[in-house]
Amino acid sequence: QMLPSDAKCITSRDGSTGYIFGGILNNTVTNALFVFNSTTSQVSRVNTRIKSMQYRNLRDVSPPARTRHAITLWNNLVLVCGGKDANGKSLNDLWLYHPLDNIWLQVLLLLFADSIVVSREEVSCSYQTMEYFKEMY
Repeated sequence: QMLPSDAKCITSRDGSTGYIFGGILNNTVTNALFVFNSTTSQVSRVNTRIKSMQYRNLRDVSPPARTRHAITLWNNLVLVCGGKDANGKSLNDLWLYHPLDNIWLQVLLLLFADSIVVSREEVSCSYQTMEYFKEMY
């Protein structure tokens, strides 16, 4: 299985699963999502569902192809944000991949009323639970 260059990856807290998203595959910026199973050492490309009955009122969407983005896990969801699209335009979007339902959801960034979320590239993001901070102090 050929993996994209400049892709970003994140692993589950227990290290059993890794998610690899975006990057450049066959000289083309991609929105491919791969899953790595550390038990079997297998990598497989994920084909997300077009329709989900549970989320039937949402548009059928997936993140645009990108490089230089950020990825993290939050409550067993994969978050992808920012980066550059295939035309070199900086992105200011946020996407959630739900592994159990095998669908992408776009998060509308309507923070602070009229504010605009600035496009970002070459960024990083992380998530820590409050338990993490309680352990520190």
